[in-house]
Amino acid sequence: MSFAASVLTLYPAMFPGALGLSLAG
Repeated sequence: MSFAASVLTLYPAMFPGALGLSLAG
């Protein structure tokens, strides 16, 4: 779970855009 949570948090940070906006709300 930790790894998945970390990826979800870092993914949008490294690749801002649709994913970042979607996760950020």
